[in-house]
Amino acid sequence: IDLTSLLFVLLSSIAVVLASGSSGNSKVGLLAALPEIGIFGTYAGLIIMMSNMHDPANLPPAIAVAFMPILYASIIGFAVVSMSSTADQSEASDASWRPIAGTAFFLATISAIFYEHAAVMLIPKAVLVVAVLIAICLGSQHFSGRNDPSRTLSILPSIGLLTGGTGLILALINIGDPKSVGPALAITVGGIMYTSLIKILWLLLRPGNM
Repeated sequence: IDLTSLLFVLLSSIAVVLASGSSGNSKVGLLAALPEIGIFGTYAGLIIMMSNMHDPANLPPAIAVAFMPILYASIIGFAVVSMSSTADQSEASDASWRPIAGTAFFLATISAIFYEHAAVMLIPKAVLVVAVLIAICLGSQHFSGRNDPSRTLSILPSIGLLTGGTGLILALINIGDPKSVGPALAITVGGIMYTSLIKILWLLLRPGNM
């Protein structure tokens, strides 16, 4: 049992339930958010692990943080599905303050758990690539007359993979220069992590559109 990973997944799940409100929405929202919560936790752990490669003593806890969130998210998802009733239905969020409270709780969870690693988790180049790709998607929707943010949401996994692929290509190109491989791999990991974070925030702020 890795306490850090478990706390992250549990508290993030509570944030989703808080944002959703009604019982039907809570289950729908949790099932939609759990994969992204697991992915975000895993890739955050990978960044922490890569930042501790020079210190073997700190690698085991970093490796645990990297691989346990997906396991815990899967267990919670399995439990939610097992306890779900066919009578459960998605409803409108029952209070306007819930999405804001859930988002604030989630951001507080990230800050509390990963505050020591905030510097290494901020990867400007990955942020830039993700932002540019999202801007391209939004721009193409605007010029085509189909301004539907949910379309961009559905493309986020592809944006993460595209950013990750870009980072891998840069790493392979610079394989002969060890100092350049690390930053390139950081773009790979960061791109997927940031797109998962955006999707989680979307699900928290728009619980009625899950």
